[in-house]
Amino acid sequence: MNERIDEPVGRFAKFTDGVWREVTDGSAGVPLYDHPKEWVGLTNEEMIIICEANNIYHDGLIEAIEAKLKEKNT
Repeated sequence: MNERIDEPVGRFAKFTDGVWREVTDGSAGVPLYDHPKEWVGLTNEEMIIICEANNIYHDGLIEAIEAKLKEKNT
C-alpha cells in the first residue's frame, strides 16, 4: 500500500481501442490516487483580499461559492 497520500498508486492511459489501462512502462499517464485530496478552503484573510481586490461586497459571497464548489467536487 502506498504510504504517501500525495503520490499516485498508478498511472492510466486511454488506448486506441478506447479502453483505459494501467501504464507500467514509465510512460506518461493520468495519475490515480488511493485517497482523494483533502478539500482546502480559503482563509478569512484570503476571502477579504479577494473581495477587496475585486471591489466585491463580501457578506458570505465567497463562502457560498466555496460551498457550491465543494458540493460539486465531493
